[in-house]
Amino acid sequence: QSNHMPEPASKSVKLRLHDFTLPLRIAGGELVTFEVLFKLLAGTIITPLSALMITSLIALGGNASPSNDQIASFLVSPLGLVTIVFWWVIGFSVTMAEQAGLLVIVAGTIRGEKLSVPETIRLSFTRFAEFARLSGIQFLLFTSILLPLAICAGVTYNTLLSEHDINYYLAQQPSEFITAVVIGVVLAIVGGLAVGWLHIRMMLSLPFCILNGSNASAAL
Repeated sequence: QSNHMPEPASKSVKLRLHDFTLPLRIAGGELVTFEVLFKLLAGTIITPLSALMITSLIALGGNASPSNDQIASFLVSPLGLVTIVFWWVIGFSVTMAEQAGLLVIVAGTIRGEKLSVPETIRLSFTRFAEFARLSGIQFLLFTSILLPLAICAGVTYNTLLSEHDINYYLAQQPSEFITAVVIGVVLAIVGGLAVGWLHIRMMLSLPFCILNGSNASAAL
């Protein structure tokens, strides 16, 4: 009869956690170095370039030094919406490039194919155009989900809650107010589930894009 005793569950969990964190501990120095260099690069090149392009777009609206009210009016204009999309794409592309570099370092450590930090930064920005396309698709998907829900919410408000002040509805709680609340809750649940599903898809798309070489559409 074997005298081998099964390992305690706590020890097994510790061993699994050790195996999981081992690549992170081995590549810790490269991860920190990459993070510092990437943020310095983004802060000295990408951020000023983005600010310059956004300022140029605002200037195209006719105001080189706009006030706060003019900026607010600009943001709801067609050119302002272009600026918002541009900011979204650049911001998420930079974030994806940073996450891709960290992912490459960890994956290379697991595979025994470690890249130098400069090579990892170069690889991250080599795929920047793909990250921009992925960010653009992300924006379109989020917009296609949230815009119809926002329109439904606006129609509900104008149809059911536009005759009286909001304090009246809160105090009296007529049937139309209850109906509007129910519709609002349903819209919030649908929107939350859809956005959550899309967010998970986005989280999984980056590893496919950077490790498998998939394009933006295939990664999603």
